[in-house]
Amino acid sequence: MTHERGAILRTAGPVAGAVLLAIIALALHPHISGRPAPQSELREIGTLSVRDWLVHGTLLLLLGALLTGFASYALRRGLTRQPVVAGVVSSPSGSAACSLPD
Repeated sequence: MTHERGAILRTAGPVAGAVLLAIIALALHPHISGRPAPQSELREIGTLSVRDWLVHGTLLLLLGALLTGFASYALRRGLTRQPVVAGVVSSPSGSAACSLPD
């Protein structure tokens, strides 16, 4: 195995782990049942707020880890290459777009 390939594989493992943890965190994201009475919905939102905060905090931390991994990978591949620069720009742009409210 070449030095460059080993470096890429060392980056790929943590990135894949962060992606799997993000999927698990998304699966645990709370949602309200949508009862007709607004008071019950507000009560339900209040009871789920800590879990919601934990899920969103976890996702933000994992997003930072993913972007760090992608940046590390891009540096190893060479920022003078156009496809690498496109990936460096599109990855955070896509993450930001997904973070926008509906």
